[in-house]
Amino acid sequence: MIVQTNGTTLYYEQEGVGQNVLLMPGLGASVHVWYPQLKALSSVLRLTVMDPRGHGRSGKPEGPYSIGRFAEDAAGLIEALGLAPVVVVGSSMSALVGVELAATRPELLAGLVLVGGFATLPPTGKERFRERARVAESEGMGPLADLVAAGALGAHTHATQPGLVGLFRAALLGNDPPAYAAAARAVADADVTPRLGAVRCPTLILLGSQEQVAPLPAARALQAGITQAQVRVLPDAGHLPFLEQPGAFNAALMEFAASLAG
Repeated sequence: MIVQTNGTTLYYEQEGVGQNVLLMPGLGASVHVWYPQLKALSSVLRLTVMDPRGHGRSGKPEGPYSIGRFAEDAAGLIEALGLAPVVVVGSSMSALVGVELAATRPELLAGLVLVGGFATLPPTGKERFRERARVAESEGMGPLADLVAAGALGAHTHATQPGLVGLFRAALLGNDPPAYAAAARAVADADVTPRLGAVRCPTLILLGSQEQVAPLPAARALQAGITQAQVRVLPDAGHLPFLEQPGAFNAALMEFAASLAG
């Protein structure tokens, strides 16, 4: 299904009944990464999954992109579908978007879940994402697939779920290189540190025990800046625990949503 907002089209899917939850994927991912949640949680939650601009089946307007623009897109989707007050779940790039959205449009959110989140990347991380953008534009997604998969998925996942690694790699290869590059630069340029104090809704910060992109100090920095934040580490997972350990992730999400309702 498609919503027109903020000068582009956003693709989304919806399943379930109950508390509204919006799930937003990270850089280079699409609605498909949330399949384990759509299928397992739709009996107790009303789940909406979306492709950010430049990703999946959403529009791919010319860059530059920014975290602020991604947040405006998400706000437009929430309003168009009447989801507010909604629990926003953002992975990686979309964790930045979630913070921006919670700080600037607090009336739309009931709660916030940041998965593999960070307020800003360290200088080496910023340079790494700018280099990814350069490679995508000059050489396409091929040289990036193994590199990104190696860092995004934990060692336990690589050792025990080769099929998942292969599917994740194949999905990366399906990205539009200019759009991927524009989103990668948005991540490199992002710093939502000044926004953290304006996040007033209950916030759950989730990360895998084998997280490499945004390890525990990044989660603690988010927690330190957000008034009502808790950190939870999920075992045997890397940057994408909702894919790598969906049972543990789903339990944490259900418990958080129940705490908001109760």
